[in-house]
Amino acid sequence: TSGLQTVNPVRVIDTRIGTGGVPVARVGNNGAGGAPLAFQMSGSNGIPASGIAAVSVNLTVTNTSVGAGAGFVTAYPCGVEPPLASNLNFVTGQTVANAAIIPLSPTGAACFYVHGQADVIVDVNGWFVSGSGFAPLSPRRMFDTRTGDGGVVSSVVGTNSLGPSIVEVPVLGRFGLPASSVETVAMNVTVTDSPLGSPAGFVTVYPCTNQPPLASNLNFTARQTVANSVLAKVSSRGTVCFYVTGSTHLLADISGYTLVGGGLNTFTPVRIVDTRISQGPIPGR
Repeated sequence: TSGLQTVNPVRVIDTRIGTGGVPVARVGNNGAGGAPLAFQMSGSNGIPASGIAAVSVNLTVTNTSVGAGAGFVTAYPCGVEPPLASNLNFVTGQTVANAAIIPLSPTGAACFYVHGQADVIVDVNGWFVSGSGFAPLSPRRMFDTRTGDGGVVSSVVGTNSLGPSIVEVPVLGRFGLPASSVETVAMNVTVTDSPLGSPAGFVTVYPCTNQPPLASNLNFTARQTVANSVLAKVSSRGTVCFYVTGSTHLLADISGYTLVGGGLNTFTPVRIVDTRISQGPIPGR
């Protein structure tokens, strides 16, 4: 099995009121430094005391501030330096949420690093049992079109004279992944620095089929930074594709994977509900 044990969501951290025994204080110091918030996930709130590889959560920040530019939050296993990765991004005064799969330290702890300053809220909705199909990785950056990291072109991607862009990224044997037999990768995908005046766009992550599916993983407008958690099937070529409309920089951080036969059955995304065109089983339509 995949080892994903799901539960009714439970709030385990809320720095506004001290839920979980955390300090009643925003995390971060409004700059690049600041101590991360460490929290013992295993052994409380119904989570077993041992044998837990990662937790599935909804992560929210509110009461945010950042001195210049944008802030971000990185969730990672305690005991290591904060990695070059992010789970969500924010500007001053913004409330933002995103799903996340957070690998835990050997002692079952998760850390939350905030660039800027924010109240942090964490709701757990499940966990992955160690050795059960999902292999967590300490988050790391796969690629970034702002810098060309990960072997991609250092350039804004998306709609151009030839139409939307497709970025195909080889993953097998890279970023801590095995060289074969990977079924699915868990990522956080972010768009940022969309040029002023550029059209609204979206990103679809898919296993490099002949045609991108009618689906989307995140949507954005000009100058917006948006992130979303994605589980993506790996193509037969060992790649993952990112179909981009609009114009934006694109980056992705990996946090884990499943092997073929690991119990998580994934496929090319398909749209099942769209209230704009009465697609799917929509009550009352």
